[in-house]
Amino acid sequence: MISNTFSEAILSAQYYFINKDNIHPDEIIKLRESVGWTGDTPERWRECIVQSLAVVGVRNTEQELVGMACLTGSVRHAVLCDLAVDPSHQRKGIGAAIMSELYKAINDIGISYVYAELASTNPFRESMIQSGFKNTGDSLFIETETHVA
Repeated sequence: MISNTFSEAILSAQYYFINKDNIHPDEIIKLRESVGWTGDTPERWRECIVQSLAVVGVRNTEQELVGMACLTGSVRHAVLCDLAVDPSHQRKGIGAAIMSELYKAINDIGISYVYAELASTNPFRESMIQSGFKNTGDSLFIETETHVA
């Protein structure tokens, strides 16, 4: 069981968690656009949702998806990806609460290694390091031709 600094994070009453059964691909695309990310189609996101080990989403009281993250891979090696919080809802503990829920999933599934990549300019990076992630500098990346812009 891994412990983390996010374990105490809770959502305020104006937000609530949802899982992958309650997230529609179109709202993922809208959330990603709010943080300046583009690409992929609803069909690709539908596949991503189904294939993920865990998806944690957060809605506000107006039923809008305001944050989410996915955990993909296997029980041995998993990747935390697509952590996004709508800019108008940032700095309200949503990212930390999402991480807390993902840590629960990691422990429940029994995942051995979890990887994440955040840009050095991402303000959430330091929180991840404080929670136990190590800055290895060993990450490699390739964007394949199957990437849909």
